[in-house]
Amino acid sequence: MFVSEKFERQQILDEIEASDMVDDDDILHENKRVRRIQLLSDLSDMLERDTVTIKQKARADWFTKGDMNSKFFHSKLRWRRLNNGIKGIFINGEWCEDPYQVKIEVRKHFENRFQAQTKLEVNLDGVAFSRIDNVDNEVLCSVFSESEILDVVGQCGSSKSSGFDGYNFHF
Repeated sequence: MFVSEKFERQQILDEIEASDMVDDDDILHENKRVRRIQLLSDLSDMLERDTVTIKQKARADWFTKGDMNSKFFHSKLRWRRLNNGIKGIFINGEWCEDPYQVKIEVRKHFENRFQAQTKLEVNLDGVAFSRIDNVDNEVLCSVFSESEILDVVGQCGSSKSSGFDGYNFHF
């Protein structure tokens, strides 16, 4: 970006700021409002040109310098790949490096580790559950009347949330 472009951008910003200050204190006249809109448009065009220029420079830089995945980068990648691999495991107390056997044993290990339990081992003997009587059951199973719903909604303030989602009645 040239010095004149920086200076021009600063002048536009200063003029926009001045018109904003006038607008805060008093109402802008129509011709000043149109001028402000034109200044904002000019500023937007300048920023768009800068963005295009930066993108073009980055593309040209990439063409000249390339990917920059250097020998160092690839050596680190190779080192990490080698260190993260499973070279072998103990099977029945013996070290095994056969890739096929290692895969089978690793698969068995994770299948056993994450296998779902089929039976529920909860014992509820001796636990006394309280029961509701028939009258309460009838009240809970009955259909809500419109007046009950309006009464409940009317008791909730606009800032109260009706559930876990956090949305209140004002929303």
